[in-house]
Amino acid sequence: MTLHGWPFLGRTEPLTVTGGKGAYLLKKDGTKILDAAGGAIVVNIGHGREEVAEALAKATAAGGYVVPTWMTPEREALVKELTEHWLP
Repeated sequence: MTLHGWPFLGRTEPLTVTGGKGAYLLKKDGTKILDAAGGAIVVNIGHGREEVAEALAKATAAGGYVVPTWMTPEREALVKELTEHWLP
């Protein structure tokens, strides 16, 4: 694949990322690239965090999304946590 439509990158081949670990993106050959942009924008918890994947799997096992007007055990736990430790 060539990047003719992306001439501002300064290269003709894409920089392919195959995974991530912590603050780094990983290339196929194992090279690490510090994800200096993603951490500040969308991935501030890091890449490849097993505990996050496990929490997501647990949270979505019973249902992916329920509208906010309905209570779920996860939502109830969040309200309790916020009320007891964060909100005035």
